[in-house]
Amino acid sequence: MILLKLIAMLLRAVLSLLQWVFIFILHFSTWVFHLISGFLFLSVIVSLLMGHVTWRTAIPGFILSFCIYMIPRIGEWLTIQIMSLNSSLLDFIHNS
Repeated sequence: MILLKLIAMLLRAVLSLLQWVFIFILHFSTWVFHLISGFLFLSVIVSLLMGHVTWRTAIPGFILSFCIYMIPRIGEWLTIQIMSLNSSLLDFIHNS
């Protein structure tokens, strides 16, 4: 049982480091992806208002903008899963 706790402690240390790296990268990438998706969204809106594109050709631009906006949300979900696993390991270490 002690060997399992030692392995769990080592795995928890690795997961903690991975968690903080993901959080650090996530903050910067969220800013960049939101900037890109906002610029794309505004350029589609302006093109639509100026008459350069129709609604039919503007919809893929809106969809692409939304997909770019959602990429950091996938990273947030992955970070939450790592934090949950890290918390479960902490419970295992303290309770058994």
